[in-house]
Amino acid sequence: MEESHSHNDQAKNLRRRMKEDKSVLQEVSQERSSGLIYNLPSRSEVHRGKSTKVKWKIKYPFIRLLVFLFVGLIVLLPLYFL
Repeated sequence: MEESHSHNDQAKNLRRRMKEDKSVLQEVSQERSSGLIYNLPSRSEVHRGKSTKVKWKIKYPFIRLLVFLFVGLIVLLPLYFL
């Protein structure tokens, strides 16, 4: 008998929470209709002007370092012998 009693208490608690949620939703809808909440731009409008950075993936950092040094050597050697 106690198990059914605890289920009734749980259901009562859930019903109370639902009523509170409904009252909060009604208050928000009234604030929107009265103009208390500002009309915000859509997400696409907000992020339209943002440019994204180009991120370099460093998958093989040692190989990239070797390639960079090799290219730098090719560029600097002719300048050295001038």
